[in-house]
Amino acid sequence: MDFQADTKTLKLSVAEINALRLRLKLTPNDLSMIPRLVSEDGDAIVDMQAFSNLATDQQSIFLDLIRTLCNPESSILWNETVSDLTFSRNAAAWVSAIPDRWAVITIAGDDIWLRSRSTSEICQSFIQFLAVHPGLARHNFHLAGSTSAAITSLAALDQSMLLNLHSKLTHTKPASTFSAKELLKRIEESDKEDFRWPLLFLEKLIPVNLKTLLQPSQLNTSLAELTQAGLLVSIPDDDKKPNNDLFMFTQAGEILEQGFLHETAKVGIRVSSLSENGEIIHEVLLLLRDPFSLWLMDLTGSEGAILDLGEMECKQIIGKIFKNI
Repeated sequence: MDFQADTKTLKLSVAEINALRLRLKLTPNDLSMIPRLVSEDGDAIVDMQAFSNLATDQQSIFLDLIRTLCNPESSILWNETVSDLTFSRNAAAWVSAIPDRWAVITIAGDDIWLRSRSTSEICQSFIQFLAVHPGLARHNFHLAGSTSAAITSLAALDQSMLLNLHSKLTHTKPASTFSAKELLKRIEESDKEDFRWPLLFLEKLIPVNLKTLLQPSQLNTSLAELTQAGLLVSIPDDDKKPNNDLFMFTQAGEILEQGFLHETAKVGIRVSSLSENGEIIHEVLLLLRDPFSLWLMDLTGSEGAILDLGEMECKQIIGKIFKNI
């Protein structure tokens, strides 16, 4: 355990955060991220002398943060990458008793960094991470439809990345077409751990099994939806064999494709809260930055949307995420 006075952050091990939870006799509720991010049961004997050495007011602050983490009224998980170089996992928890304070943890290797952050501090950190500024290039891109179609588009973007990597290795022009079978393979591999691929990156935050959601029949339905929406164009099979058509991005779709091919940073976010009838509801977002533009994929229930954002739109969306209570 180590207290960083300059950032008012406490570095803990998994065992130490569980020891504090057990000291408070807390059982995580259904919105708590502790069961997801902290796997140990905390039964091991832990030396908590370092915590006891903290000033009384600091101990009180961190114990309150543990209470919030265990029993939040709203929780947010988010993962961040810088290109294909770094990956970090984060979570924030909120209770209405302290409306402008979030308990925030960052998972870095075997360490958990715990701190308190205001809503404005968290929002500003997202703005800075994504390099949001007034000069973001706009394409007026907007695609609205089903969640299944949005995820299918993400599989198509991953397939495009694969084709481009292959072309670099073989010193050839990248193939521009793909089949439903190839996209199904992307879906089948989506549970692998590899943050460099947008579909695999976002899958870890989506609260449904993508393999179950996108069975071949639903995948074909989603491809038809994306074709009708103008993101893809269908190239019929010459032999008229069923499910053997090829697809490629339209001119409008290529703008999105190029953005994802030249990603500089991305953030995956899952917002969880309780509905009026007590059910847990989720909203999943992917914010992806390329050298010139900022892209958003929003998955809420059965609805999905993909669009590019300007500075003010991005700030409004991020503000809404952390002020939706």
